[in-house]
Amino acid sequence: MDILNSYRIDLKNMKSEKEEFWFHLDDVFFQTVDGPEIKSGDLKAHLLVRRTSGAFEFHIDVEGTIQIPCDRCLDMMSLPVETETLIKVRLGEEYDDDGEWITIPEEDDVFDVSWLLYEIIALEIPLQHVHEPGACNESMISALETHCATLGNPEADDSPAEETDADKPIDPRWNELRKILDNN
Repeated sequence: MDILNSYRIDLKNMKSEKEEFWFHLDDVFFQTVDGPEIKSGDLKAHLLVRRTSGAFEFHIDVEGTIQIPCDRCLDMMSLPVETETLIKVRLGEEYDDDGEWITIPEEDDVFDVSWLLYEIIALEIPLQHVHEPGACNESMISALETHCATLGNPEADDSPAEETDADKPIDPRWNELRKILDNN
């Protein structure tokens, strides 16, 4: 049995104007979806689907934690996720996602929310995700410091020292501009 079958919502045969769905998104879910960012997690998703005139509103609440690699040390870190969103779905000729509406073909009339749930969670990952200070893998941080010029000890570097801004002479053209600022 395909595990993602339980994430398929039959829109045409909804029994009432409003239906609720609960999903537990665990490691099996993330491995089956096989998305690039998230491989593990423990979240609960609540979907409230309302039928409106010719369309459907999906109120989606997701809460839990995901496991992602730390950008600094590459060890896995736990990231809390809590989000809610509204998705509008309508039936139409062919599949389309214009940002405001998702259109699914009328002959399909079944909406698979598995990838949608994955994307909602993935959008909650910050651009830079690192452990709390002091929680990174010490051996990896040590290796980074020895191989990275900006983090390493500048005295241990064999390259000549660069001039600092204080050591450089000031371009005389700036002096003329400073006179203008001083007069204001």
